[in-house]
Amino acid sequence: MDIHVLGDVTIDNFIFIDHNDAVLNCRLNTDNCTLSVKYGEKTPVKELYHSIGGNAANVAVGLTRCGLSNKLYTEVGADVAGQQLIDTLKKEGVNVSQVEVVSKRATNQSYIILYLGERTIFSYHEPDQKLAINIKDSDTVYLTSLGKGWQEVYESVLNSKLLIYQPGTIQIRAGWRQSKAILAKSGILILNYTEAESLLGKTYSNGKDLLNALLNTGAKEVVVTKGKAGSLAANQYEFYEAGVWHEAIKKESTGSGDAYTSAYVASRLKGLGIDVAMQAGTLNAGYVMQEIGAQAGLQRWDELMKAVKSSKITVKNIND
Repeated sequence: MDIHVLGDVTIDNFIFIDHNDAVLNCRLNTDNCTLSVKYGEKTPVKELYHSIGGNAANVAVGLTRCGLSNKLYTEVGADVAGQQLIDTLKKEGVNVSQVEVVSKRATNQSYIILYLGERTIFSYHEPDQKLAINIKDSDTVYLTSLGKGWQEVYESVLNSKLLIYQPGTIQIRAGWRQSKAILAKSGILILNYTEAESLLGKTYSNGKDLLNALLNTGAKEVVVTKGKAGSLAANQYEFYEAGVWHEAIKKESTGSGDAYTSAYVASRLKGLGIDVAMQAGTLNAGYVMQEIGAQAGLQRWDELMKAVKSSKITVKNIND
């Protein structure tokens, strides 16, 4: 079974700044901080890394390492960065026959500043998406973030057998009404807690209420990650909450959500339960956070299942 993966790819450039070369300014709410460097001066970079990234590329590689073949639909520029993306994906075993090289565009790039263990991201995305897609009603599709023109691409996958949907920033900001057809068709819908609230246009103090609200959009199964607070997942009959992997030593978190997604989706497609899929997702995300970049820590399926068997990650039923 080929999974058709649709979405953006990018080159991630990681820039490490020493703690003495910038200043972190926080208010009483530590979630509201600014990062300052001296204006008009040269700031030294302690370390520099480059890797491929983007939701679609990360999940495509993650699924391949979990033993699921997939075909990637995306656009890259006719530049060095675009060729790097294609070459790396080929080495990982991703089918790149549907990757379009567009001469009059640049490949997407992100510049990720790492300071005191947290990241600040500057991203550049080309605006137009004109992917040529022919999805059949027997296909499994993973659909994620796209730029301007995304509505037409999204409409082209509505006849797929199984749609796995992880909306991007543009889709979330557009609100759930702009994605009603996709949400209603989604076999699995995946977001983080903040994204879920933004999509629905409402805040939720109770995780189960949020899960129910997402299920009411028509999605058959929903997954909500909560960062340091674990994750939630549900379908019509089962509601679960998973803890975190406390032993994971974080370097940086780029791609951890995509790592969770690829392991969760692989587990479900291989017939495992939601509770096991949540453990696999949590572990895969934890391994990625211990490396630099979104893909270095992605696990092979056998290794991941061994980790699940010895895992101390708690998953509890919250259906009562």
